[in-house]
Amino acid sequence: ICYLIYCTHKEIIDQILFPYSNVQKDAPLPHLSIYIKNIYKGMHGSDTGALDAKGRFVPAKFEEIFSKHAKNRPDALTSLEVKEMILANRDPDDPQSWAAPIQEWGLIYGLASDKNGYFHKDSVRGIYDGSVFVKLEEERASSQSTVCRSLSFRSTV
Repeated sequence: ICYLIYCTHKEIIDQILFPYSNVQKDAPLPHLSIYIKNIYKGMHGSDTGALDAKGRFVPAKFEEIFSKHAKNRPDALTSLEVKEMILANRDPDDPQSWAAPIQEWGLIYGLASDKNGYFHKDSVRGIYDGSVFVKLEEERASSQSTVCRSLSFRSTV
């Protein structure tokens, strides 16, 4: 339930700050829809570069996430490594883009990291192709888990 509240709050903020970034021209307002084909329009200056300006996956930039930031394990990121990556990717000329990665990575880390705090490469890859969300839904449905992980990640970056 904590993540439901957090996701709802984040989506409302995103829609206020970036109301037309991915909306179709004929979409009715008000709405909270996200149009996948237009998702690249919501890119910000402090992102990883794993998607190019047209929303295409860039394998070299994805691999760079792990080659630069995965210190404990080459195939996974810890909370601290995610925080370091966020700080390293900050665009000094675009301070308005600094908050988005904290929210985005903090949320997905909290949802998709394992019980030992590792955010595995296949899960990170799943962010970009959408498969991580299907995987998470299947896991939640099978376990009927109502565990609420701490959102302390967000407040410490």
